[in-house]
Amino acid sequence: MQTSGQRVALFLIDALRYELGVELHKQLTEAGQIELQAAFAALPSATPVGMASLLPGAGQQLRLTRQQNKMVPALGDQPLPNVTQRLEILRRQYGHGIGFWLVLVVGNLLILTIEGLIVSIQTTRLVLFEFFTRFFKPEGRAFRPLAPPPVTVKEI
Repeated sequence: MQTSGQRVALFLIDALRYELGVELHKQLTEAGQIELQAAFAALPSATPVGMASLLPGAGQQLRLTRQQNKMVPALGDQPLPNVTQRLEILRRQYGHGIGFWLVLVVGNLLILTIEGLIVSIQTTRLVLFEFFTRFFKPEGRAFRPLAPPPVTVKEI
């Protein structure tokens, strides 16, 4: 590309459906030479796969299987199409003891707290900077700081 002396623009667009990419390609073809290349996303990109990738042993055993014309993540030989199967993996790994439930409850409470904090910060920002600026009128006096007290020097 550097030796051709031509300018090159590279667009990497995440989560763009292929047919929209084709339409964009058609529109940009008028501007010059265009090349369209599709790429598969790295796992995990879908929620069931992403959740399964967080399970213990997923780094070595996670794979995709096909069940009833659907792609389903599997850990080893066990398919994991929904939350129930993923929780069963955790129960088998860590048991039904208090530790499992403690981590599950405390972890979810921590996540809910963080999410609530994020939402409250975002809504405060929207109110202060988006909503109030519609009604704000910069009227009044300009700010003038007070003069510092005079400094006197005594000779001894």
